[in-house]
Amino acid sequence: MTGKHYNWHRRWIVDLTVGTASHDSGLTVAFAPGIRVPRPECGTYAYADGIGEWTGIPARGDETLRAWLILNPNLRDPASINGRLARLMEEAGKVWARAQADAARSS
Repeated sequence: MTGKHYNWHRRWIVDLTVGTASHDSGLTVAFAPGIRVPRPECGTYAYADGIGEWTGIPARGDETLRAWLILNPNLRDPASINGRLARLMEEAGKVWARAQADAARSS
């Protein structure tokens, strides 16, 4: 039996040329090279061994988060919003690092 997050990575589209990872829920995360310290409050880190490290934040900042909340009306209490957003940001970092590693292997 599989969990509710089975195949979670299939819900993401990574565009390495633009520098984004987009989830089918409407959240888009923009990645920049390097690790930003301190870590952004709503952000993620991505690492690909021997390739690089990146910091990801919601593309277009608060505007993106407002649009994402409108597209997801079932998320209204702060615990639901924070939990879902934290999980999606972590997923974004993972799919971004995997896409970078795949691109490095194929080049």
